Amino acid sequence: MWKYFLTVLLAVLLTGTLSQAEIKYTRGVSFCDRGNRKLQLDIFQPEQSSGKLKPYVLIHGGGWVSGQRWLEHENGRMIAEDGGFAVAMSYRLANGKSHGIQEQLDDIQCAITWIKENADRYGLDSTQITTVGHSAGGHLSLLSAFSFNDPDITHAVSMSGPTDFPSWAKRCDSSLACGLFKTVMKLALPGEEQNPELLEKYSPISWIAKRTSPMDVQILHGDHDSLVPLWHSETFCDASNSQGYECQLTISRGADHLLANRKVRRAFWANVFND
Repeated sequence: MWKYFLTVLLAVLLTGTLSQAEIKYTRGVSFCDRGNRKLQLDIFQPEQSSGKLKPYVLIHGGGWVSGQRWLEHENGRMIAEDGGFAVAMSYRLANGKSHGIQEQLDDIQCAITWIKENADRYGLDSTQITTVGHSAGGHLSLLSAFSFNDPDITHAVSMSGPTDFPSWAKRCDSSLACGLFKTVMKLALPGEEQNPELLEKYSPISWIAKRTSPMDVQILHGDHDSLVPLWHSETFCDASNSQGYECQLTISRGADHLLANRKVRRAFWANVFND
């Protein structure tokens, strides 16, 4: 009980009140059974709506090895305020053994399936699904949106997300950020962190030319990001646009990896909603 209270209190302190009068918040809905663990999601939706709601799948960051779904609660609230239906999902964290990026993609696929199966219950337009994430969540958002090749996933949003593992590995130097990247890859791709084929397979940029249906992408990245360099988003958007997709990159001047300026984030989301 105390653990739950402290978690909710921390979420409120970081993101503000969890719900407002016009928003319905539902916590801890099971969406995927992984044997010894049932994955859960939190739902943000308008109290009242007319017509079908666009669903958003929110994927938290944390370097693939940490993080919790409440980190996406602020985004979920903004989406519901604008009339969307947002689910902040949990996924299995990379542990260097049984869980890695592939298992996380499987969990995201499970969330997509849950949305489609529950579209009638919640009044959703399951043909217009948007994936959303920050940092590692941004990477998983782009990777799932493109690699699933699902025409019902029509939009992808990334904030500070890496897109190109092979180029990152080649460009890495002795900096702390590169050391962190190499360490995390050992957990996210257990035993295969040096495998060039897997680094390419789990890079969103590798899947752009393989998708066969339209995709709109919105990316927010700070030009002072010392953890995930800005070039990840620049090269990804260039490659997407060259393939005929719509990719809009918003560069937050002076911002670091966390993109802490709330006004910048809200302005970015305004572009997402108007897309």
